[in-house]
Amino acid sequence: MKKLLEKFILWLTLCAILAAINILTAAVKQVQRPHYIAVHTIDFLSMALISVPFIWFCFYNLRKLSFRKKLIVQVLLCPVYIILWHLLTGFNLVLFGISDKMDFEKVVDPASLLQAIIYYVLAFGILNTYHFFLEQQALLKREKILQGLAHANELNALKAQIHPHFLFNTLTTISASVPAQQEDTRQLIAWLADTFRYSIAASKKEWLPLKDELHFIEAILHLEEKRFKERLTFEIVVDHDLDTLLVPPMIIQPFIENAIKHGIAPSIAGGKISLHITKEENFATIRVADTGIGLQADLPTLTSAGGIGIQNTQKRLLLIYNQPLHITQNTPSGFVFSFKIPLTHV
Repeated sequence: MKKLLEKFILWLTLCAILAAINILTAAVKQVQRPHYIAVHTIDFLSMALISVPFIWFCFYNLRKLSFRKKLIVQVLLCPVYIILWHLLTGFNLVLFGISDKMDFEKVVDPASLLQAIIYYVLAFGILNTYHFFLEQQALLKREKILQGLAHANELNALKAQIHPHFLFNTLTTISASVPAQQEDTRQLIAWLADTFRYSIAASKKEWLPLKDELHFIEAILHLEEKRFKERLTFEIVVDHDLDTLLVPPMIIQPFIENAIKHGIAPSIAGGKISLHITKEENFATIRVADTGIGLQADLPTLTSAGGIGIQNTQKRLLLIYNQPLHITQNTPSGFVFSFKIPLTHV
């Protein structure tokens, strides 16, 4: 909304400049016409007024369209804009008593039409340039923050006391030495090894298939299910054609961890964790819900109370996808975390 307000202010400034130029030009040429200044003032005020819904539509309602598509829409709207502008000017001239009747000649007058088209192209050209400049500045800012987060993650990895490869290889060795009669123990070790395997892959790559992230989440939930026994149940439901969607590693894990730590663990009765990923138009909607005890905090402070993991994930969603994190209360208890990611990396 702040950027949209800036565009409105810029547009009003342009209208004022154009009006001033026309009035000064008339003064220099000593144009002797009745109400000349009043007519041009009303004309440009009408242009500024009629521009408000056009700017709102082009730069807010169509903000998710590509630049090329927005440009096509703006070109198609040009005749509509000009007709409405001249009609509003004529109405205001009658309203303020400067003219006795509506003058429709400007709508079909070639000179007036050409002048209006030049103003339209000039004004929207400047607005598009300004919009492009703001988008580039925001992109550079996001890239800088992402580089900072990546650097911080690299430092955290260097601080690890035990190399993940060592742990993974050790777990594999232990699993191989477990007797066949203790299959449950072997399975637990295998799930734990899967989590380390994914952690190693996540530290090396910026994108991984969704199916790998889900396999990692499933291994974590199986391990926690053994820990909490009947106090924890879970379900994972995913649309079949989303397996190849590339996602940032560990984008879902913080919400699963939060549900276990703050929802299931403190609850005597336990609860259920549900992960649903559905395809909706050009987005994949990811929804993590739990029926645990929930955090004893208001929704606005939930991200800070939920831990650094959720805060960082919230930042990643905004920086990478420009998508917000939605947090709502679940029924009968617990919380629901949901967000959308575009289907651009399938």
